[in-house]
Amino acid sequence: MAINTLARSSTAALSRSRWRATSAFLCLFLLALFAVDTVQADAAADAVARNHQVSALFTTGDMRGAYTLGETALAENRAALGENHPEVARSLYYLGVMNQQRGRYEVAEQQHLQALQIREATLAADDLAIADSLMALGAMYRNRGSYAKAAPLLQRALVMRETAMGPGHPDIAHDLLELARIYRTQDQFDKAEQMARRALGILEESHGAGDASVADALNELA
Repeated sequence: MAINTLARSSTAALSRSRWRATSAFLCLFLLALFAVDTVQADAAADAVARNHQVSALFTTGDMRGAYTLGETALAENRAALGENHPEVARSLYYLGVMNQQRGRYEVAEQQHLQALQIREATLAADDLAIADSLMALGAMYRNRGSYAKAAPLLQRALVMRETAMGPGHPDIAHDLLELARIYRTQDQFDKAEQMARRALGILEESHGAGDASVADALNELA
C-alpha cells in the first residue's frame, strides 16, 4: 500500500515537473516571438522615417541630397527588412521617380517595375501605392513614346483612384490628362477630348477657372 502511494506521488510529482517545464518553454517561446515582433516593428518604423526624409528633401527641391539619401535608404531598408517589404518598394519608387527626372530611363524603369511587383505581392489589391507605381511607370513610358505600354497602366491606375477617391477628385484630373495625351498621339482624338473635358470640369470645380491647372486642361483641348 505504501509502495502504491509512493508511486502515485512520484507520478504526480513528475507530471507537475513536466507541466512546469512545458509552461516555462511556452513562456520563453512567446517572449522570443514578442522580441522578434518588436525588432521587426522597430526596423519598419526606421524604414518609414528614412523614406520620409527622402521625400522631404525631394519636396524642398534638394534633388542631390534626396538621391544620395534615397540610395542609402534603399540599402538599409533591404538589409533590415528583406527584399520584398513595402518600405523597400517605397524606396525603389522614390529612386525611380528621381532617375526618371534625370533622364536615366532604363534604371528608372527597373526600379518602378520592382516597386510595383513588391507592392502587388504585399499590399491589398486596392492600395493606392500600387496606383502610384502604375502612374509613374505609365507616365515614363508615355514620355519615351511607348504609348502601347503606357495606356493600360494609366487606365488601371485611373480606375483604382476613381474607386478610392471618387470620380470628381482633383487628383483624377491629372490621370485623365495623361491618358488624353496618349490618345492624342495615337490619333484617338474623340477619346482624348473626352478625357480632357472631364479633367477640365474637375479642375474648374475644384480650383476655379483661373487656376494654372485649368489652363493645362484647356491646352489639351486646343
